Amino acid sequence: MRLHLGAETSAAPPNQDTPHSLVTPWAPALAASGTGALRDETLKKRFGEQIALIGGMDERVLETNDRRGVEAQLLEKLPGAMAGSGYVLQVDHSVSPLVDYETHRYFVERGLEIGTYRDA
Repeated sequence: MRLHLGAETSAAPPNQDTPHSLVTPWAPALAASGTGALRDETLKKRFGEQIALIGGMDERVLETNDRRGVEAQLLEKLPGAMAGSGYVLQVDHSVSPLVDYETHRYFVERGLEIGTYRDA
């Protein structure tokens, strides 16, 4: 089961159903089932170790093909996304054809270096 919750959900008017508002009622059951990976840090904060996040990395940063910018994004976002439970490294949406192969390879390799869970 894959749930797709994007950062764009916060921009919707409060009277409209958003992916976030539609999934929030399901989150406790999803967490209890042990099969959930969500892409929303608000839900991560609320349900902690019961859920994992997927994605959340801005592909536009990769499109710059600037390794310093890619690393800055990884260092900024990975600790919070990983805290308490699992995280799957992924950009939002798809990887753009504007991203050089070497930039994407750096993103994955550096992301694994920074984001590997280690025993304390």
